[in-house]
Amino acid sequence: MADRFFVEPITTRGARLLLYTDTGGRLFLTRSAVERLGLPTEQIAGDEGLAEGVRLPPFKPEASIPPVTVLGGAPRRGLEGQESL
Repeated sequence: MADRFFVEPITTRGARLLLYTDTGGRLFLTRSAVERLGLPTEQIAGDEGLAEGVRLPPFKPEASIPPVTVLGGAPRRGLEGQESL
């Protein structure tokens, strides 16, 4: 079992996200967070078929999180150069 922790990045528009993650590399957003931030969703290939995914919004440099990496491949560039799934 990987260690779990919270991170709280702030978007460039001032919205705070309280994210629950772990050292195993998983990161999930709730539908309410996606809707609150107005993030468009897209279909992505997951381990169990198609899944719904979003690109992370840009964060303030002083309140950001490390780039998200894609296991088994290189990270893809998201909005404004932010690495995302």
